[in-house]
Amino acid sequence: MGSPHAPEARTARPSASARTRLNPAADHRLDTQIGYTVAVLIGRWSQAGTGRWAFAALTLVSCLGCAGVASAKPKTDVVVLKNGDRVTCEIKSLDRGLLKVSTDDMGTISIEWQKVTAVTSAARFEVETTIGDRFYGSLAPAGTDQVAVVGYTAPSVLDLRSIIRLAPLERSFWQRLYGNVGAGGSYTQSSGIAQGSFNFLLGARRPAFEWQTSLDTTVTIQEQEPPSNRYTGQVVYTRLLRNRWIVPGSLTVEQNKDLGYTLRSIAALGIGRTLVQSNRSLLRVVGGLDANREIPVDGETVTNIEAVFSFMYEFFTYDFPKTDFTTHLTAFPSLNDLGRFRFNSNVQLTRDLFTSDFYVAVTLYDDYDSRPPTADASTNDVGVTFSLGWKF
Repeated sequence: MGSPHAPEARTARPSASARTRLNPAADHRLDTQIGYTVAVLIGRWSQAGTGRWAFAALTLVSCLGCAGVASAKPKTDVVVLKNGDRVTCEIKSLDRGLLKVSTDDMGTISIEWQKVTAVTSAARFEVETTIGDRFYGSLAPAGTDQVAVVGYTAPSVLDLRSIIRLAPLERSFWQRLYGNVGAGGSYTQSSGIAQGSFNFLLGARRPAFEWQTSLDTTVTIQEQEPPSNRYTGQVVYTRLLRNRWIVPGSLTVEQNKDLGYTLRSIAALGIGRTLVQSNRSLLRVVGGLDANREIPVDGETVTNIEAVFSFMYEFFTYDFPKTDFTTHLTAFPSLNDLGRFRFNSNVQLTRDLFTSDFYVAVTLYDDYDSRPPTADASTNDVGVTFSLGWKF
């Protein structure tokens, strides 16, 4: 919905295929053809004695087909590139310097944001800038390398280079989901050591909050030794505040017998701030408290209260193959067991493969505990994993 004082937006004339999709008569003829076809098939299958099942199956198919026709959005957004090319499309998102759009002829493609000079869309978006300001509204031209966000108030004119995120507001629950799944393995014949890894992440973001759930596991098998399992499952809910402030809360379940515990359950709450966010990098710090319960390999269950300090830095390039470098460091000084200190570090390098949906990743992790819950347990668990994955 636009403001009555909004500047007039220039819109591209729809192509012939777009005009067909916008023609109600054409949609009515298509629905009629689907209905006629379903009726004929039901009649023929009824004569063969399979009418009841045929009716149920074809009713489902016809509903799905009509729903697909009804939910298909016309591609009337316009993206203008610096070389003068105009792309008529449906804008899907902007994230990490890549504008993802859906087109009729080329399918879904990604465009480098720095190569865009103008965008136009009647759909309503959440627009986020490098300094953390968020705007809501449709997109209209406002000059070279600028866009006007037309909401319920006067339009806000923004430099395109200051925008780091675009997300359509009218999206279903399923369309908001993002994530990845990856797996890898290795075997060294000389030492008889085999290792397998699996990781999974699923999340979604709304204007006021973001949630993620993840699972990361590594299994190491060595001849004449019991298997060594390391896994971490986590659910994180983050409240998004003004000026790049955040309030994250998390529930975590871990197992690492090499560090002396069969189960550690953690509940944490903190406050943090994104210090840097751009189309190239992200820097975030968080501080807070956690309470955890540990079940040692040998001994009684222990309850701990810890301070939490977290540092995360991401650097990403969007020239193919797209490359991401992520560093996540977390310190846990104990408050009720003075002198105990835990530290987790995770460094990952990810590169896209044939398309932007598949990737290869190398991860280096190090878990340190100065005073493990089991007396003879190791204080360090260091490893490297290689994995292939798919993201969505």
